[in-house]
Amino acid sequence: MPQRPTPVRPAYDGAWIGGIVPGLQSPTPPEWLPDVAAAASRVVVLVLDGLGWTMLRDHADRMPTLAGMDGGHITCAAPSTTAAGLPSITTGLTPAEHGLLGYRIGLDAGVLNVLAWRLDTGKRGPEPDTIQPHPSFGGRTVPVVVKAEFEGSGFTGAHLPGNSMRGWQTPAVLREQVRTALAEDARVVYAYYDGIDKVAHPHGLHGPFFTAELGDTDRLVGELLDIIPRDGALVVTADHGHVEVGPDEIREVDVDSRLIRRLAGESRFRSVYARTNKQKALYEACMEAHGEESWVFTREELFDDGWLGVGGPVHHHRRVGDVVLAPFADIGFADPATPRENNMASRHGSLTEREMLVPLLAAPGRA
Repeated sequence: MPQRPTPVRPAYDGAWIGGIVPGLQSPTPPEWLPDVAAAASRVVVLVLDGLGWTMLRDHADRMPTLAGMDGGHITCAAPSTTAAGLPSITTGLTPAEHGLLGYRIGLDAGVLNVLAWRLDTGKRGPEPDTIQPHPSFGGRTVPVVVKAEFEGSGFTGAHLPGNSMRGWQTPAVLREQVRTALAEDARVVYAYYDGIDKVAHPHGLHGPFFTAELGDTDRLVGELLDIIPRDGALVVTADHGHVEVGPDEIREVDVDSRLIRRLAGESRFRSVYARTNKQKALYEACMEAHGEESWVFTREELFDDGWLGVGGPVHHHRRVGDVVLAPFADIGFADPATPRENNMASRHGSLTEREMLVPLLAAPGRA
């Protein structure tokens, strides 16, 4: 039986991913921002999807360029997942405020898969600005270098509205798109690379595929440093880390099905919606069945205690289940609506150090 650890609380009022861009745009950057970034005339913010701080620390020999940069770790948002993390980075808001509260969120029209922007009914999700109405990057237009296939997607519309899209198909194109944006004298360039996350989910955190991707990612970082002017800087962060959780470690939500109305979230931050007047019974049943391997929260605890941030409209609360299971053991919880999720080799979403701590690193350009 795993020892019950303390969950990592997001540092929404301090060093966290949502504070990076506002800090760079501020005339008085926060002291936790690396000095080289605060002093730079222009900055490329590179988000490496899935690069947890402990992952980098454990594989520093595979990522010498990143390991040699200035900085340390900060926290991501809760839940520790792309659907909540990227909007926090781009808007500077907490999940409670921007409303993208996880991979699958509950709406009146059904459960919305945020990344696919599709309801469980099969229909496309609502217009993005009705779900997440806030501007990105403080309302400033920023060159955005993301995968070309993301252009026009609902999730892109929700977390990157109104920006200049520069699509990439390969890391070489990503590099050249950043070069072009810098030549246009952009103060901040936002770039996103998902190689680590794409490899970790199917292949796990060990073996040749994963270690090869770590090396390729580090090489991309070096190539970006080579094209950034010496008065500029590269800032690297991530939206979440990873935990190795294979298909054999997936659990059913082991409570009376008559208590459950629907499921949402993801395997390591599983939202469980109660049937009418069954909220208390559902919480007690989840505590009894899963409290020795998971933190079990009520919806009220998550919002009242600030785990998802402070503020935001009350109707955002319903986007999270009445009860949330966030494992601290290396397990996940299944949802029959997302059977493909069960085949992953590594996952994220919960409040462990491996998932919640991400790098904030910076280095001056070398061009």
